[in-house]
Formats: sequence, C-alpha cells, structure tokens
Amino acid sequence: MNIAAIIATIGLAVLTANGITGGFSRMDDLMFFFNGSGIFIVLGGTLVSAVYASSVQNIIRLMKVIPEVFKAQPERMVNTLVLLVDITKIARKNVLAVENILPKVKNQFMKDGLQLVVDRVDRQLVEKILISEMINLDRQQTADAKMVKFLSTVAPTWGMIGTLFGLVFVLKDIATGPESIGAGMALAILTTLYGAILSTGLFLPWYNKLIEKRDEERLYYQMIKEGILAVESNQRPELLEQDLKNYLNSELRQKYEELKFSRQKRKSPPQSGERVK
Repeated sequence: MNIAAIIATIGLAVLTANGITGGFSRMDDLMFFFNGSGIFIVLGGTLVSAVYASSVQNIIRLMKVIPEVFKAQPERMVNTLVLLVDITKIARKNVLAVENILPKVKNQFMKDGLQLVVDRVDRQLVEKILISEMINLDRQQTADAKMVKFLSTVAPTWGMIGTLFGLVFVLKDIATGPESIGAGMALAILTTLYGAILSTGLFLPWYNKLIEKRDEERLYYQMIKEGILAVESNQRPELLEQDLKNYLNSELRQKYEELKFSRQKRKSPPQSGERVK
C-alpha cells in the first residue's frame, strides 16, 4: 500500500473535521455540514459532465483505476530484474527452455514478449510489437489521468452552480423573513465547499499520482523490453544485469544487491568442514 496516499487521505479527513467542528469542540455540527441536495448537485453534476465529455465505459474504468493511487510497488523493478537475469541464463543454454518459465511470469507484457522470442519471431517485429503495446498502455494511462484532472476542473464549477441555486432560494424566500432563508444559504455555501474539497483535496492529488505512476510504468516496461530483446540476442547475463541496473534508483539498486547477495549465499557450496543441511 502507498502509505503516503493513505496518510494524506486521513489527514484531509481530520483537517476537514477540525474545521467543521471548530477544533473538535462542537461535534454536533458535523451533521450541519451534511447537505444531501448539495452533495447530489456537486457529485452528480461532476459525474454527468465526465460522462458527457467521455463515456460511461471510461468512467467505469476510472473507478477501477483510482484504487491504484493507494497501491505501491517499489520493489517490482528489483524482482523483475532478478527474473530477467535468470531467464537470460536459461536462454544462453537453450532459448526454447524459456517456455517452461513462462507460467511463472505474472506480467502479461513480459510473458507475451518472451513467447515471441521462443517462437523465433524476427527481432525487429518483436521490438515493433512491444513498442506498440507500450504506446497503447501509455495512451490509456494518460487518458485516465486527464479524466481525473477534468473532474478537478468541473467539481468547483458545479459547486458554484449549487451556490447559484441556493441564492435563488434565498431571494425567493427573503420576503418571508430571515428564518426562512437558512436552507438556501446553507445550500449556497456548502456546495462551494464541497466542490473545493473534492477538487483540491482529492482529484488534483489523484491526478498527480496517476501521472507519477504512468511515468513509473514507462520506465518499468522499457526495462522489460530491453530484457526481452537481450534474451532474443542471446546476451550475456552479466551485461544485461549491468545495463538494466541503470533503471534502478540508488535505493532500489541497494535492495537488488542485497537480494543478489542473499541468493548467492543460499546457492554457495559448503565450506571445508561445514555439514550440508
């Protein structure tokens, strides 16, 4: 899980509750800030605008993409590098033996690419297919992020529309006395608040996170592509390892070295006088 995203979401809830309750001194005011009509106007209007601008299918997909904001895969590149080096060692002996490893490969992009290599597909065609898949994935992830940014744009606008609705009610009831204009003023003010919180507190951070994840995916799939092409060209594992380590930042590179050391230690033969367990 992405701890930073979870902490930020909890922090947003705490800060909002603090403002609503006057420093948690008036907890009864929580329900006063709940306005069903205002929530319906802002959320409903935002979703309607999103569907109008895109499609129902993309909105449904977006509901599946947003949880990715709260997921973290920092060591994925380390494990993938280990796997690619191991596969390269196997391919150096017999490239057809790579097919026995494919059921253990979880990433579909890597699995499909290695299958092309096993099937002896021309190198240029393999590279063309991999690049095409990467472009399609990048395009979809960019579209998902743009949709979230669109939500951050229209949510405050629908908040202002709700404010106008509320002001109409205020003007309509103003002649009957100040007691009757409370509902209209509440709607007018709360919808603006809802739109601002949704845009600044949720949608914009989600957009930045999705862009960040898209950039991480670009790097990740580029590394996989280089590994697959190295397997196809029968490259030495040591050279592949040195090349793909450049995709790791300093923290991940340290984790890779630690993992590599522990694996070598487990595989090392027993020393003189040491009993094999």
